[in-house]
Amino acid sequence: MNSKGLIPIIDPIKKRLLKLSTKEPISFLEKRLKEMMKYPFSKPGYKIEFYKDNKIFCMDVYTCPVYDFYKQFGKEEMILFRRTWCTFDYTAAEHVVEGGKYERKHTLSDGDKVCDMRWYIKK
Repeated sequence: MNSKGLIPIIDPIKKRLLKLSTKEPISFLEKRLKEMMKYPFSKPGYKIEFYKDNKIFCMDVYTCPVYDFYKQFGKEEMILFRRTWCTFDYTAAEHVVEGGKYERKHTLSDGDKVCDMRWYIKK
């Protein structure tokens, strides 16, 4: 096996199979996100509420163990965390589904009580 592991092999296959069974892009986005959030982004470490609001898939994150880890180190490390971990979702949205977009107004790393993640498809 190569050094990249199985994810680069399995994920594209799973994505193609899901596309065959899911015609509506927002449903495809929802299924992909729920699949991606099973592990490691699940309980007991994460507390996440999923729901759909019209054509926007919403994920409200109330606890994040990676944030909990970084906040012990101070302001400089929190800036690093925010610039790496917290900004990855913008890129992930574009990778998950064609036209995928991501927005949020609040984040735990800014001191808010929730990361209010909003995923949608922009045509």
